[in-house]
Amino acid sequence: MEKRIAVTNNTQMNMHVGSNIVPPGETRDFPESQVPHHLRPVDAEEPEKKEEQIDLLAEMLSSKVADIIAKIPSLSDADLERLGEMEQVGKSRTTLLSAIAEALLHRAAMSDMLAKVAALSADELAAELKDIGTDVNADPDYLAALEAEQAKRAAE
Repeated sequence: MEKRIAVTNNTQMNMHVGSNIVPPGETRDFPESQVPHHLRPVDAEEPEKKEEQIDLLAEMLSSKVADIIAKIPSLSDADLERLGEMEQVGKSRTTLLSAIAEALLHRAAMSDMLAKVAALSADELAAELKDIGTDVNADPDYLAALEAEQAKRAAE
């Protein structure tokens, strides 16, 4: 049996749910598959987790800049963006904002680089590894990505 969702119309106009109408001020019960996502109830756990995370980020911002920068690698991209937004509204310490922006840019570049490495053919991968192995100025992250892709393909 499909889960049912109660939809309440709090507006002054008729609300359409699928091919049904919910008059103003009334509540109707519908199968979950017929209720659009924007009318479905939000999970109770999700907002609590966001609030807890925002509290942790706010607490983190009360620390010294060096301590916050040390914790940046452990944060998700979304938390890092939120941290930057909170810092801009608060103290707006340029050193911290620069470190956050740099971390976000580095993560985006790494994601692009990993996608490019995964798209290389076996011959291209071998040639790239050969070329980069003799380059003393090679990016160590790029070399690590190439080696990881080679190991992944060897394991398959």
